[in-house]
Amino acid sequence: MSAVIAGHIIFVDPYMAGGGAQRVAVELSRYFVQHGYRFTVCITKENRLAYDLSEGVELVLTCYEGRNDAAGQAFAIRRIAKRFPEAKFLSFMPNQNLMTIAACVGLPNDVYVSVRNVPSEDFNGNRALELVRNRAYGRAAGVIFQLQSQKAAFPRNIQDKGKVIPNPLSPLLPEVCHGVRRNVITTSGRLVEQKNHEMTLRAFALVHKVHPSLRLEIFGTGPREEKLKQLAESLGIGGRVDFMGFSKRAVEAICNSRAFVLSSRFEGMPNALIESMAMGVPSVATRCGGGGAEEFITDGVNGRLVEIDDDMALANALLRIVDDEDYANELSRNAIKVRELLSADRVGRQWESYIFGRPGGDGI
Repeated sequence: MSAVIAGHIIFVDPYMAGGGAQRVAVELSRYFVQHGYRFTVCITKENRLAYDLSEGVELVLTCYEGRNDAAGQAFAIRRIAKRFPEAKFLSFMPNQNLMTIAACVGLPNDVYVSVRNVPSEDFNGNRALELVRNRAYGRAAGVIFQLQSQKAAFPRNIQDKGKVIPNPLSPLLPEVCHGVRRNVITTSGRLVEQKNHEMTLRAFALVHKVHPSLRLEIFGTGPREEKLKQLAESLGIGGRVDFMGFSKRAVEAICNSRAFVLSSRFEGMPNALIESMAMGVPSVATRCGGGGAEEFITDGVNGRLVEIDDDMALANALLRIVDDEDYANELSRNAIKVRELLSADRVGRQWESYIFGRPGGDGI
């Protein structure tokens, strides 16, 4: 006799590339499968899978079945929804959210969407599309926000049905490094304008003048890679900066680095930052739009906060961490408290409670 399935979630994504939203989906899939649920990952646009899925998580590739434009993706989602009328759909990316809601119109499937970034940046400031989004989200069964500031950006009807649930930390995250740290500063994020890696490079050039043996490792891929390499060369640090690309093992390299930097212009809840804090890496972040870093860092207590494009402030914060071991250790000890706050089980119970009405998910 087969085991009773507690419920079925179908997570829809255009491509499971190496982004933070996809990493959260992988952690959620692990939680739900371990707790008796069926979890299906449905890739609709480009058959890429950057992360390893847990045993028991199903993978459906629809983009080879026909067109992978918006209409083709919506058709594929609708066809899957008809096959599994009991399934609840979950989507994270703005365009995919709209597509999934539209695809399930008239069907019994509940659709849950999540807000993963600053809402005003969903469609590059296109007000018409924001209005379409708000109307569509009003039809969703539920809306999950990472931060209270995201929730506050939406109309009251969406706020009333929504819930703030932070991102979970992977139980596979490396433990805190108690040995000698590598003489390296790290950062991680897509090589795009939002992540503002230029600021990190400029600040590192200032730090390098004091500590020429330090290196900077940048994890991530994106369209600005060549421009960033050119900037590093022009700053005289080309030989001290390593562009590491995408790596499933990035956290292992970050874990024993001297410091971690997040220099974004705007963020939702920055996974790379909370992971570095959970591993006890002294971290410096910008007070960026969306307030993601400020939700978790108390300046000077468990990390450092600096203004966007204040290269000197970032450099000085890094120099204090590198030069003052006691200070760095204090930041580390306070930062690791986030590990318990955002444990996968604790956060997973909130998702389970919200989507399936199970008890035990009453806040962090």
